[in-house]
Amino acid sequence: MDGPCEPYPPRVVGSWVEGLPYDRVNFSGDGLVHLVPGDSVTLYLVSGMNGPPGADTVRTVTWGVTDGAVARITPGRGGSGAIVAIAPGIFKVTANGGAVLMFACIGSSCATIRDIRVVAPPAPRVSR
Repeated sequence: MDGPCEPYPPRVVGSWVEGLPYDRVNFSGDGLVHLVPGDSVTLYLVSGMNGPPGADTVRTVTWGVTDGAVARITPGRGGSGAIVAIAPGIFKVTANGGAVLMFACIGSSCATIRDIRVVAPPAPRVSR
């Protein structure tokens, strides 16, 4: 996913992260975004007053993850950060040295995300 969600997450003042895939939120289970090793997602740090015209993508971001054995994040253009899932586990994203609110959005629906879980890929099907 590229670019921040529209409309912006409700009732947020300050900074938040957007770009997590809404279709990967495990709503029937733990409520986390689920990725598999090798998945890549582009995130954006947004700052402002609950959307346009006061909110904008932050252009200079120091990205981090809480468990480098599970995922890594590299800076991209315009302040974006690209997560690559490495191995099963749970991690959080940090921006500019601190924890941030994360959202997964589609259309006007946004889910608040606490953590990201990397799950083992499904076993290959064996034909008989």
